[in-house]
Amino acid sequence: MSPQLEEERHLKEASEGNNKRRLEALCLKIEIDFQRHKDDLQRLEQEYARLKEAAESTKMEHQAKEVLTENSNGINPQGETIARLLHELDQLENSTENEVSNDRECMICLKDEVSVVFLPCAHQVICASCNENYEKKGKAICPYCRVPIEQRILVYGASS
Repeated sequence: MSPQLEEERHLKEASEGNNKRRLEALCLKIEIDFQRHKDDLQRLEQEYARLKEAAESTKMEHQAKEVLTENSNGINPQGETIARLLHELDQLENSTENEVSNDRECMICLKDEVSVVFLPCAHQVICASCNENYEKKGKAICPYCRVPIEQRILVYGASS
């Protein structure tokens, strides 16, 4: 084979290799962007549910105040209605508190607070001890989205 053909074949192979690497990088970027959009959507849905519960809570407080106002104006007391509304309000507040603590729970052990951030996906889904075990087992992908982990960051004082 002539040196010129050999050089052209080598250039073609190099070009194909570069194109393949660029395509893989683009695919990875698209996957990461898609996951971020999915996470944003999930956060927005959770925020919507929280706001909806808060609106229901405010509505029940308003109803309770109306009943109390009617009672103070000499209208027949409705003690059962007030008690029921206050009980529902307490249940709603308790469920919101539990929901907040569950959002910060390690997805592996389900008991400790999350404290490790994976990069590049930026998920914070496991605690420090589970991270150590996960890393010792050779797990190099995010357990939430399966994106390869490039870096693990331990976050102190994660709860706020």
